[in-house]
Amino acid sequence: MRAAAAAFVATARSPDLRRAQLSFAGASGAEWAFTVALGVFAFEQGGTAAVGLVTVLRMVPAALLAPAATSLGAPTALRLQSLSSERFLTVVTGSPSAVRVVTSHMDDLLARYSPTPRDGG
Repeated sequence: MRAAAAAFVATARSPDLRRAQLSFAGASGAEWAFTVALGVFAFEQGGTAAVGLVTVLRMVPAALLAPAATSLGAPTALRLQSLSSERFLTVVTGSPSAVRVVTSHMDDLLARYSPTPRDGG
């Protein structure tokens, strides 16, 4: 337990590691939000078959290109590329996804949680 606490403290004290951890957390959250929003949209358009199709269309290119893409990065450039891409993904996928999820259900939320007008005062 002490080793885990020491590792956590060492990470928290290092600005570079702290930024990398926060960047990764932001990118993971953005990817999650995008995946959920895309799944909801696909389900609204075509049900479970559309969700399956969208999932396959997203995963197949990554599975085919990942082996070739990993050999392109140099170790020193990989760190900078990783941080840059994580920040970029956080902004590009996170913001529109969050807006889409919130605005797509706004009417339902307002109808469900708004006070109902009283008849006759």
